[in-house]
Amino acid sequence: MLAAFKNGLRRLVTRGRGLVLAYHSIHERPPPFDVWHHLHLDQFATQIAYLARHHDCLAVPEFLAETTRGAPRAHPVAVTFDDGFANNLRLALPVLAHYRVPATFFITTGALDGPWPLWPDGLALLLARTSADTLAWHGEHLPVATPAERTACYRVLVRTGKQLPVQQRTGFLTEVAHAAGLDPAELGRDNATWSPLDWHELATLAASPWVTIGAHTVSHPMLSALAPDAARAEIVGSRAALAAHGIDARYFAYPYGGSADFDDSHRQMAIDAGFEAAFVADAGAVTAATDRFRVPRLGIGSDCSPAGFRYLVSGGALLS
Repeated sequence: MLAAFKNGLRRLVTRGRGLVLAYHSIHERPPPFDVWHHLHLDQFATQIAYLARHHDCLAVPEFLAETTRGAPRAHPVAVTFDDGFANNLRLALPVLAHYRVPATFFITTGALDGPWPLWPDGLALLLARTSADTLAWHGEHLPVATPAERTACYRVLVRTGKQLPVQQRTGFLTEVAHAAGLDPAELGRDNATWSPLDWHELATLAASPWVTIGAHTVSHPMLSALAPDAARAEIVGSRAALAAHGIDARYFAYPYGGSADFDDSHRQMAIDAGFEAAFVADAGAVTAATDRFRVPRLGIGSDCSPAGFRYLVSGGALLS
């Protein structure tokens, strides 16, 4: 009762402030270790049901129009997804349609050409499938015998991979595969948890009345680590690839989306590419004063309990 009362107070204080949520992957069978951006279907469905009952769930175009006008609905929320997982179509869309909640999907277009998943998910796939107890990695022996050890190892390797140039990622995953005692061909095998959409599946997703498609670069690089021409090619190229398949992507999400991952030059590139808004990964309220090319989003991960979710979307994320 006390928690519900406090949530009610927070909703009152934050009335009229917009909130954007960022999801990634939805699964039916949990991976053998925790990967933050992969949520169980039941967890996701519970969250969407709560939003549908207690919030004004708007498509991104309507959400931005209302918050820009400065007279939004009482509790406007926009749901977004990053990267373009095949399970977004198979699992997430039916839930969204059932509860009549629109969503925008930001697509990393290069992943749709296959054959491997995006590199963080290829890394997770390898750690999920290895039977090794340790990985010999650059003079270290990283334990992977338990789920907690695999999660810790995953975080270490993600930090390494994020810093690598795009052209070195295939070699990085190949090296991890060998350290895990696996054939790199494992990365190309169909997997319901890790696989990206293909272009046919994206067309099916885009045809839904509950869906808006946005762009998320070609290969999901850290833009701040690229030369200007390469960063521009990533931003412009993702929109062009979608346009070549009949999709007008009006919105963009910066890969990783933190303050160190892009800068004002990339903001300008998004404007020059013709996007109408761009989204980051820092939580915050969306109001008439919000920079439309730095729209904040709250990431929702596997560690978000039902009580924690209610707290966040009832104002906790906007007041912290």
